[in-house]
Amino acid sequence: MSVQQNAGVVLPAACAVAASFDPALARSVGAAQGQAEVDPNIKRSPLCGRNFAMFSEDPHLTAALAAAVVGGAQNAVVGPLLCCSQVTDAPDRRVDERTLQEIYLPPAAASLQAGPQGVRYGSGTLNGVPLAEAAAALLPQPTAKTNDAPSTAPTHALAVQLAAQCGVLVQNLGALPLRAGQRVAYIGAFAETPRYYGEGQPSPAAIGALDAALLKGRRVGYVKGFPANRDERDEGEFLRAVSAAVHADVAVVFAGLPESFVSPDADRRTLRLPDCQNNLIARIAAVQKNTVVVLHTGTPVECPWAGDVSAVLCMYLAGEGVGEATDALLWGDANPSGRLPETWPLRLEDTPCYLDYPGDGRTADYREGVYVGYRWYDARRMPVRWPFGHGMSYTGFVYRNARLSANTLAEGGEVKVCVTVKNSGAVRGAEVVQLYISDETGTPIAGGRVPQVLRGFSKVWLDPGEERDVEFVLTARDLAHYDPARHAWYAAPGRYLLRLGHTSRDIRASLGLNFG
Repeated sequence: MSVQQNAGVVLPAACAVAASFDPALARSVGAAQGQAEVDPNIKRSPLCGRNFAMFSEDPHLTAALAAAVVGGAQNAVVGPLLCCSQVTDAPDRRVDERTLQEIYLPPAAASLQAGPQGVRYGSGTLNGVPLAEAAAALLPQPTAKTNDAPSTAPTHALAVQLAAQCGVLVQNLGALPLRAGQRVAYIGAFAETPRYYGEGQPSPAAIGALDAALLKGRRVGYVKGFPANRDERDEGEFLRAVSAAVHADVAVVFAGLPESFVSPDADRRTLRLPDCQNNLIARIAAVQKNTVVVLHTGTPVECPWAGDVSAVLCMYLAGEGVGEATDALLWGDANPSGRLPETWPLRLEDTPCYLDYPGDGRTADYREGVYVGYRWYDARRMPVRWPFGHGMSYTGFVYRNARLSANTLAEGGEVKVCVTVKNSGAVRGAEVVQLYISDETGTPIAGGRVPQVLRGFSKVWLDPGEERDVEFVLTARDLAHYDPARHAWYAAPGRYLLRLGHTSRDIRASLGLNFG
């Protein structure tokens, strides 16, 4: 999705909608837009210039959210189909059959079946075949949709509400939430003029977190520190920012990628923030233990200072409500409930297609195969900055009594997976329960065995002390991988491990299931 603008209201971009992990929210975004362009491609590389318009590195999450936006919109266009997350030079994309079927086709198929009013194709080819021809051969025809319900007129209040549910608290050692009476220094021009959209020229300009705080009567000071639109260090501003941090109880640095660093028409070459931002964050963290960083970005960035700051709040590109939403999340008026829809790597060199992306200008070889995103990092047991599905809250959640309706699943049958989740803290909050499946059958798999795959997720809001059962229904298709020899999905008989987690790397309960 590009700029989400309807009647002058800019709603969150797809990268932010995905962080909600909430199909109902995604559907409401579609309904409020009325007209939506939905990109069902997968985030193969964090360098892709259009990552802000895509949802996730995971096909299950992307399919659910993209289909929800299409289903909610009066007039949706799906595309560009089968571009497989490639911008630069639109080359021939060489993707093997299993990778297409498991990674790139499911979100596109789900979007088409949700009833768009049109489709769009990118330029270039897929395995030598023009994209339009490849899509006709590999994907279902768009499902006709009758939607007589009027679109929801978007309001600024709705934009704020949606943005607050898209913010991801990725780190917190105690600096957040901020408290009345603290001396708080806001640093960085993004506090005044946040980047909140992917492309286009939206109007009006968004209210920044600084103005939102002042309107609430918060006790905050402000130093520009660095500009929002370029990488430029002013020594006087730098020193004033460090001094403000020294004399504050908490320093909040608002950082992100300037528009000049990204383009929807070209891929990036680095994951770094501007040097002026990284340098100032590091210097402030050296003198202020309660340093908080707020990030405005449509894609992961390297965060070399993460181990030195107390808290990090990622707002992605959250639309015109970003300022008020950030204010509410920082000060505890709202509880962060977002989750990362993509892995944040420690460095660019760790990413799955680092050696191959974007290609030589003629061809792009997808040699990583099905090992996209967390599948790659998990298979190599590679450390990451923050894992897929990660996100913190101002409360805590306890998982207990994980159970199956049956210990064996037969072909054509189904099994229910259930777990009880309790809010163990003092404030209302949301947990996103994630269900991953691991194939432990030992059956050889052409192209390699992926350690685990997401097969379900559920966002549940709980009051303090409240507990609720979260249930998933699985069939043989959820256990299966695509077998190129059969040209079909196949689940081998044997044992599978069902893993219920808070993130892809924080598994709270595991259950064994026999198939066949």
